[in-house]
Amino acid sequence: MSEDFKLILYMLLGAFALGAVILWITDYLYTRATGKPASERIREQKERAKAPLTKSQYRFRFFLYCTILTFCLAASLFSQDFRGWRRSRPIAYAVAFSWSLIDLIRKRKRQGFADG
Repeated sequence: MSEDFKLILYMLLGAFALGAVILWITDYLYTRATGKPASERIREQKERAKAPLTKSQYRFRFFLYCTILTFCLAASLFSQDFRGWRRSRPIAYAVAFSWSLIDLIRKRKRQGFADG
């Protein structure tokens, strides 16, 4: 085997081992703190993600997404630091945050918030 291949293999094995250790620590601390099995942690995360947003949460997220979207578009259009293909990074961030903004608006409409 070549040295480059060995290095890549060791890096992948190390990353896998580090991920397993982090997962074990997270599950151990959750079990220790709550007394529930570790599988409950994932269920609770999903329930929190599906929980309805309050108006203040919605307004904060809407303002945050719009601010980041505006910053990314301004950086790609007016900055001299991003030329040529380097401009694709802030545009990609803008697309990602616009997608998050669309999902936020859809969630708001599903919850039936009154405008205001």
